Amino acid sequence: MPKTFEQAKPHLDFANMDSFLLSIEIFLSNPDNLVLLAYVVGGAFVLLLLLGITNTVIVYKDVPDFLWSLALIISPILTFATLTFLIPEDTPEYYNMFWETKQHLAISIIGGLFTLLAILKTFTNCIANNGVIFGPVMFLFKLCAAVICTLVVLGVANKLFEKNRSLKTVLVTMIVFGLFSFFVNRLINGEKVLLKRT
Repeated sequence: MPKTFEQAKPHLDFANMDSFLLSIEIFLSNPDNLVLLAYVVGGAFVLLLLLGITNTVIVYKDVPDFLWSLALIISPILTFATLTFLIPEDTPEYYNMFWETKQHLAISIIGGLFTLLAILKTFTNCIANNGVIFGPVMFLFKLCAAVICTLVVLGVANKLFEKNRSLKTVLVTMIVFGLFSFFVNRLINGEKVLLKRT
């Protein structure tokens, strides 16, 4: 007789997953770690920007390449936000938001698979565009760039749709978004670099 979901659910409580999430929470709760992380991500983004502007390497070959890179960060965020929305007001003691019900499990699996697909697409694009040696390095740089881009997009959206926004806030936000779009366009340099190589 096949097991029901409720009978099989205890086997889904991966202690390693809880330990991993706890480690991330402890790491992020330290302000010094956040400052170090900001320096690393910011430095990688600046270096990537310089490489893109000078057309030294292919940062993003085209717009789909850029979007797949963004999906590295956006997909887990959307998955986590959806799961958080489903959390009841009174949560049980051993409640697990990732696989508490079939609905939670389905969202976690779909989000995880799409994130994995984004990782594979971005990594293979990096290898195809910049070779086996420099490709993995570009993957790490693009991961840092995806964090910066996602933060900018979320910040711009927050300022544009907040209730008490002023005309000055909207203008400043649009200027920031315009500068951001300019730099992103410079990073989508696949065609320019390919012409330079020929």
